[in-house]
Amino acid sequence: MNADSKANFNGRNRISTTSYLLDSGQGATSTGLFDGYSLPVAEIAECAGGSGEDIAMLSRYDALGRPVARWMPMALDGDAVARAVKNDQTLYQAAVEQFADAEALSRITYSGRPDRMPASATLGGSDFAAHPQLTTLTCSSPAHDARKVVRWSWDGSMLRADGYYSAGELDGVLTEDGDGRRTWVFTDCMGRQVLQRSAIGDAGRYADTYTVSDCWGNPLLVLPPEASARLGRSGSLTLGADAVADIIDRYAYVYGYDTRLRLRSKKLPGCAPVRYAYDTEGRVIYTRDGNQAQSGLRTFMLYDRFGRLVLTGICRDASYESFWDISSGDLPAMSFDTSDAVADLKRLSQSAPHLYADACLLTATYYDDYRFLTSSDRHARLASVRPPEAIDTPMGLPTGTLTSVLDPTGLSVISAPKTMLSVSYYDAEERVIATATA
Repeated sequence: MNADSKANFNGRNRISTTSYLLDSGQGATSTGLFDGYSLPVAEIAECAGGSGEDIAMLSRYDALGRPVARWMPMALDGDAVARAVKNDQTLYQAAVEQFADAEALSRITYSGRPDRMPASATLGGSDFAAHPQLTTLTCSSPAHDARKVVRWSWDGSMLRADGYYSAGELDGVLTEDGDGRRTWVFTDCMGRQVLQRSAIGDAGRYADTYTVSDCWGNPLLVLPPEASARLGRSGSLTLGADAVADIIDRYAYVYGYDTRLRLRSKKLPGCAPVRYAYDTEGRVIYTRDGNQAQSGLRTFMLYDRFGRLVLTGICRDASYESFWDISSGDLPAMSFDTSDAVADLKRLSQSAPHLYADACLLTATYYDDYRFLTSSDRHARLASVRPPEAIDTPMGLPTGTLTSVLDPTGLSVISAPKTMLSVSYYDAEERVIATATA
């Protein structure tokens, strides 16, 4: 955009941003134009076209500040943008010249309510203009098959069906895309999603995903379409307890929380649950998935005195299963600072075998300085790539990452694990200027 073209925008609200290439005077400039209500009416990428022309995308708004038209990006000079901001004729002409299509814009309409939910929206192009996405507000209703919502409840072990939600008890939004596919989303008075329903064809068949939440909005049970289909839509359970339990085990997502609303258990369909344990500061310190449970293992995390994750690894599982109960208490918080993760972890495993028996390193993260670099050949190679302008103590920033290479059993050898070490160097502005791995 030349100086004469920019003169067209004198007195208009605008913000220009230029991003420069490293060690180069060249940069990419974008300019946003705003109306008197601070709404963005034009976004211009200067010299971004294939022949160096400006690329502009313009928007129109209604009296409530809601977008009603968004034009596709087009090549326009500053004079044309200045005209296009005031009227649409310039945009229609440019659309015909560049796309051979005057409908190179997305049109958005709204209902009579003063909200921002579109009633219809189209994609750019004449082919899509006659196929808008439609949105309609609705509600639950036992008298209408498409709006019939089963009232499921879950107490952590037993599923119940207590009929249907009454008429108007749930708010609903019906969306129909340009191809006629319909989707309903029903939410309760607290905004929690209860059901997402998609129509399958025109024969009254639906794919339902139910979500049962606690009073805090945390999901307790998610029933995907296969589970919902097997449980039925009659509003009551006709299957036996064993059959229901099998459906939940094979198809449902199940979550469990403690009294502090922290996730303690997460079960995916057909899998054993993943368990979580916390310390007294609310940090995850142990996890265990189904494969680890069979092998008697668990993953642990260690943090430094600033609460930063410094080490992860695998160790032997607790000797008692009640350790993973949702009602079990938190373990005392501890801090772990290290400049030699392998040696320090070995000492920790020996001093606290009830917590970290047979501990094996997965990752270690170093912060603030480079004390972890010793005189070994590998460390010397990493230190040799350090730029002269790198600072010695990038406080609060990760300076190195040690990653274990696992053996075929999935464990690293604690006495002499194979590892990869990555180092990051920073300048005085705390920007990464060099990285190296060995």
